[in-house]
Amino acid sequence: MNLVTRLQQQTAQHGDQAAIVQGDGQAVTFSQLEERSGQTAAMFRDAGLGQGDRVVVLAPMSIDLYVVLIALWRLGASAMIVDPGGGLAHVRRGCKRLQPTGLVGVARAHALRAAVPSLRRVKRAWCIDRWLPMTGRYNAWRRYPHDPAITTLRPDTPALVTFTSGSTGEPKAAVRTHGFLMRQHEVLSRSIDLAPGQVDLATLAVFALANLASGVTTLIPDADLRRIGHIDPEPVWRQMQQHKPSRCTASPAFFERLLTLNRPMPWFEHVCTGGAPAFASLLDRLAHACPNARVTAVYGSTEAEPIAELCANSLGEAERRTIREGGGLPAGRPIDAISLRIVEDRSGDSLPQVSPVAFDAMTQPAGQAGEIVVSGLHVLRGYLDGQGDEQTKIHVGAEVWHRTGDAGRLDDQGRLWLLGRASAKVVDDRGVVYPLAVEAAADQALFEQDLGNENFVRTAFVLHHGRRTLVVQTTDPKPARLANRLREPLAWAGIERVLCAPRIPVDRRHNAKIDYLGLRRWLAKQR
Repeated sequence: MNLVTRLQQQTAQHGDQAAIVQGDGQAVTFSQLEERSGQTAAMFRDAGLGQGDRVVVLAPMSIDLYVVLIALWRLGASAMIVDPGGGLAHVRRGCKRLQPTGLVGVARAHALRAAVPSLRRVKRAWCIDRWLPMTGRYNAWRRYPHDPAITTLRPDTPALVTFTSGSTGEPKAAVRTHGFLMRQHEVLSRSIDLAPGQVDLATLAVFALANLASGVTTLIPDADLRRIGHIDPEPVWRQMQQHKPSRCTASPAFFERLLTLNRPMPWFEHVCTGGAPAFASLLDRLAHACPNARVTAVYGSTEAEPIAELCANSLGEAERRTIREGGGLPAGRPIDAISLRIVEDRSGDSLPQVSPVAFDAMTQPAGQAGEIVVSGLHVLRGYLDGQGDEQTKIHVGAEVWHRTGDAGRLDDQGRLWLLGRASAKVVDDRGVVYPLAVEAAADQALFEQDLGNENFVRTAFVLHHGRRTLVVQTTDPKPARLANRLREPLAWAGIERVLCAPRIPVDRRHNAKIDYLGLRRWLAKQR
């Protein structure tokens, strides 16, 4: 098998349809993508790349990114994605582990070669956006005839390697094989209703791959997606006016920026958000701005995408009351293709091998909080060389369960409620409180008081110096107003201190997940 054969099927059926449209207006059809990836594969092959090679690919979402990925897969080579946003040490560790034999990236990515020995030793390197010394001329692909050859591979042949962690110790390498990506595509396309001919304004790279395999046109936003929470929405608006995309798949931070325009988006039929917590207030505002769209929040992770999905129109007064009372953030029902359980929260403990009887005993009843674990054909069974498996995988007989690290609970209707990272829970002599439950309730309270649209950005709940502390990020010139409005609705959380901050630190990738370590560093500087 080879993933590229799936893309060729779309070319045969939809060859003249646009496959990718960039923010600058450049576009390729499915036929042109097939032609160009074949030429690029021929160039790579001529330089000595082939089956089994590992090539670091460092490029933003673009036509070139997907041409390079497809070209590598045609050869049987795998693509390594190491996020520079994780820091230089993270890049060094990742490259040291995998020892890449090639590098394809934009000019700023090649600057890393001076500081990363494993990249400095790479002999086959191409710079996408301009020529640099000691690199091949990427545009030379134009001189090569299209090579229709596609290497036949085993389903377990690596296609894509990403790194899920590097903040402490060695990063964990998540290896997606050709077989795994095919299964993931099949599940994802059913879950979010992908159909040929749709146009998807997309910010998430994995969803763009699913689009290509489904005959869906991907419209890449005219924005700097490295700072998704700070984009200028006006150029994106002009794109939407021109192309009238029928769907949008993006992170919550991207939608927050679009909603600042306060304009209707009637062309959307499907709106899907994921990658970070999607609060009910965001889904409500999206449903209002996109009156013709089915608005959905998807919960998933690198190792399991998707896990559960929530349709905005399923949020009634009962669900909103549960949010206000600290029940957590609704994530909807687990998808049919996955098995999900809530097990005892044993954060920090390894559980590599558990008997079926013991696993059943660990499983929490409806309503009881614990760690979310999942199993299924589109769930990664392990990391490269097993490094990281002991902390994140549970072997129950022949079945492998992935520990998400997220806390949650299932209600009596089988719906999943998220409570935040299990390791971030607040434990004191009054009991246990989960941060996301407090933050979701705060968001809901401010939205219902009509204080969330203009001045409120986000909240974060932590235990600081033994005191339950809520930090509010706001642009309100009188921040105490917001703080006071939260005390009564959040009385159940026993909050002892409310602080207002100019900025709550968030993750670099999605600009939406709370960086609790960074927040504690900020708190340590406060009186």
